[in-house]
Amino acid sequence: AMNEFQQGLLTTATLLQSLRLIYTFRLTNLGKRVTTILSAFLSGAILEMLVVVILMFSSVNLAFMILKRKQNSSWIMLYLYKGLLFGDGDSLDKLGLDPTEQELGVRTAFMI
Repeated sequence: AMNEFQQGLLTTATLLQSLRLIYTFRLTNLGKRVTTILSAFLSGAILEMLVVVILMFSSVNLAFMILKRKQNSSWIMLYLYKGLLFGDGDSLDKLGLDPTEQELGVRTAFMI
């Protein structure tokens, strides 16, 4: 049985080997397509949009951390991520946004 540190090392080694395999494919036709997609993803416009999305998520996350002080910050971030990106209703309910249990409040206004 492996401990957490060994599992982390195995995961890191597997990820690095996968990236190395993808990098060696750059010389083939399939690899040229992957390289084109990767360079487009890392272009300036995409990175700017990614920064804006991260800043917006961080601000909503901070607002929920202020409103739900009893919960751990990682708990809030996980359920907010699941609720906003996947539309998971149970996650939104755990954040206190269940429309059947409350009247329209401050948390609901933050989600809108």
